[in-house]
Amino acid sequence: MRAAVVIIGIGEMGGVFARGFLKMGHPVYPIVRSMDMNTYVNAMPQPVLVLVAVAETDLHPVLQKLPSQWRDCIALLQNELLPRDWEPYGL
Repeated sequence: MRAAVVIIGIGEMGGVFARGFLKMGHPVYPIVRSMDMNTYVNAMPQPVLVLVAVAETDLHPVLQKLPSQWRDCIALLQNELLPRDWEPYGL
């Protein structure tokens, strides 16, 4: 079995990536906005990737709550993503 992938935001783009990772054999763990990420970080402390695929208005609230254990394996998927969007969070 391949390493786990966490996807925060399972909308149109998150769903496309989830299907791709599943086809490659990675277990995919979706996180939606109503879920507490800290509850799930204990079950998945070291995923190979945490893909943040949320709407533009949800990006900053998600990054504020991002567990420290996941910060070194994060990928951001966003239209017009600029350094000012991730730099304040130390990413």
